[in-house]
Amino acid sequence: MKKRGMNQKAQTMSMPFTLIFSIILVAIVIFVGFYVIRMFLNTKDQVVLNSLPAEITNKVMQIYSQGDESSERVEFSCKEGMSICFVNFTMAKKGADSGKFDELKDWDAGEKNNFFYYPLGSAEDFKSSTSWNIKCGEKSCIQIRASENPLCFECNGKVAFTLVKESGKSLVYIER
Repeated sequence: MKKRGMNQKAQTMSMPFTLIFSIILVAIVIFVGFYVIRMFLNTKDQVVLNSLPAEITNKVMQIYSQGDESSERVEFSCKEGMSICFVNFTMAKKGADSGKFDELKDWDAGEKNNFFYYPLGSAEDFKSSTSWNIKCGEKSCIQIRASENPLCFECNGKVAFTLVKESGKSLVYIER
C-alpha cells in the first residue's frame, strides 16, 4: 500500500515540473518567432532602402537615353515614415523644403550627393546609406527645377514623381 501512495506522490510532483518546463518552452518559441519576424521586416526595409536609388538611376538613364523630349510619371516602393529629397548644392535654397537645405549640406560634407533619405541618419538604422549620388554613368544627368531646392517627397509605402526630359537639354528634371 505504501508503494502506491509514493507512486502517486511522485506523479503529482513531476506534473508541476512538466507544466513549468512546457511553459518555458512555449515562451522561448514565441520569443524566437517574434525575433525572426522582426529580423525579416528589417531585412525588407534594408532591401527597399538600398534598391530605391538604383531603381531611380535606371529610370533616369532610360529617359535620358531617349532622343527627344519625354515625360513620365514614375512610382517606386519606399520605407513608410521617411522622405526622399533631391538637392542641388550649387543652386540657392528655395521652396517649401528650403529649411532642410543646410542640414542636407552639412550631412553631405562635400561628397556631391544629390539624393537623401530624410530624417537624416534614419537609413543607417537599416544598414543603408543616407545620401547617394544619382548620375548617368560618369556625368550628372538629373536636376531639379530652381523653384524648389531641395525637392522632397513623403514616403507612404510608395513615392511618385515625374521625370521630364526637354528637347535640346541633356538633363532629366524631377518634378512633383
